[in-house]
Amino acid sequence: MYIVQADHEWRSIAEEYNKRWNFPHCVGAIDGKHVLIQKPENTISEFHNYKGTDSIVLLGIADANYCFTYVNVGCQGRISDGGVFKYTSFSKKLEKNELGLPECEALPGRMMKLPCVLVADDAFALSENIMKPYATDLNKGSPKRVFNYRLSRARRIIENTFGLLSAVFRIFRKPIECFDNEDSNTGEIIPGSWREITSGDTGLRQFRSIPRKPASNATNIREEFKSYFMSEIGSLPFQDKYL
Repeated sequence: MYIVQADHEWRSIAEEYNKRWNFPHCVGAIDGKHVLIQKPENTISEFHNYKGTDSIVLLGIADANYCFTYVNVGCQGRISDGGVFKYTSFSKKLEKNELGLPECEALPGRMMKLPCVLVADDAFALSENIMKPYATDLNKGSPKRVFNYRLSRARRIIENTFGLLSAVFRIFRKPIECFDNEDSNTGEIIPGSWREITSGDTGLRQFRSIPRKPASNATNIREEFKSYFMSEIGSLPFQDKYL
């Protein structure tokens, strides 16, 4: 199920991600969780995941305000993380350019035109529309580490959304500070109370991270974001403090 289909809706999400989390052209943060289940009768291994337990997969995309804009649930746990996303209607429409995303545009002060992207973790493959962290050259202060920090600030939204989903019955008894918060002047992250509430939960488990070789154009797009984040226009005054 996806609920965003028009150009102006995508632009509104991207503007909010840039305004609140300083990641331009971002139209959502994506993640997936293994939801543990008791193995259904008359099944052998369809739901058996890499952890040795049985699960179904909950895949979600969230906007900058912790709202799901796409949800896919029910895929068997044995299917790899990449396979889960690959076979969704959202992924197929993304590949065919049928989601109504805005046209590619250059970042402020830059020349290369970039598409709208989703921010993800290592469990997803780098592509033209999915940005994930660098896995190498992570020395303190390096451009790649700056990129990872900037991406993590935006990707944290889907973590919060899933975390709040896990704690949903308790959340209605608590104020909105259940979310992770951030000091706008220093960039310091203040963990949301949902992290403590759900710290011992085992019902939702992370996807497995699998190294993949990205296409060259996807690599170039990530490099352009990295260069922008290191530029005078695109950098943040506190981005080196928490690396």
